[in-house]
Amino acid sequence: MSSDLEGLLSVLIVVTIIMMGNLNIYILSKTFNWFGSSTQKVDLTTKSEDNIYTKLAAGEYATSAKANQAAQEAALEAARVNQRTEELRLERVRLEKTS
Repeated sequence: MSSDLEGLLSVLIVVTIIMMGNLNIYILSKTFNWFGSSTQKVDLTTKSEDNIYTKLAAGEYATSAKANQAAQEAALEAARVNQRTEELRLERVRLEKTS
């Protein structure tokens, strides 16, 4: 191999090693945000995926609220039945006492 070719090959190898080192530093700096701003920016825009999940959650909460309302109505009806039963029992006791 000629000396010129060896010299060019050596320069090419050195430049490649330097470029690979710089590439590694660039990748690490982007990964860990070394040279970025210390404050993070907040994105205030909503995306359609967020809206879909929000609507699904709202639908589930609405379904849950309807089921909760039905359960409360059933509990109210049971309380009314219990109250009527207690009133009848007290009436029976009152009538037994007077007789």
